[in-house]
Amino acid sequence: RVFGLKIRLVDAKLHEDSIHRGPAQTIPAARSGIYGAMCLGERMLLEPFQKVTVNVPQEVLAGATRELQRRRGEILDMTSVGDLQTVIAKVPVAEMFGFAS
Repeated sequence: RVFGLKIRLVDAKLHEDSIHRGPAQTIPAARSGIYGAMCLGERMLLEPFQKVTVNVPQEVLAGATRELQRRRGEILDMTSVGDLQTVIAKVPVAEMFGFAS
């Protein structure tokens, strides 16, 4: 997906005969404008994130949070539910491969 890109086709020379007019004449111009705007504009790579909820005993809480942070995760919330600690984090999907559910 591309965000924040705007092009404006301000002039086009079309064939006089209406039978020869059509998308084949305007699509290359639009494609060229889009390509130029993408080359000159500010590009941004968007990475998908996943919200993760981890329930662990208090004894292994430090190891669990360390593992989430090692995977470039951002801890959003930590709460205590009975004997378990609940950690809610936002982690890049690319880093979640191999993480057991």
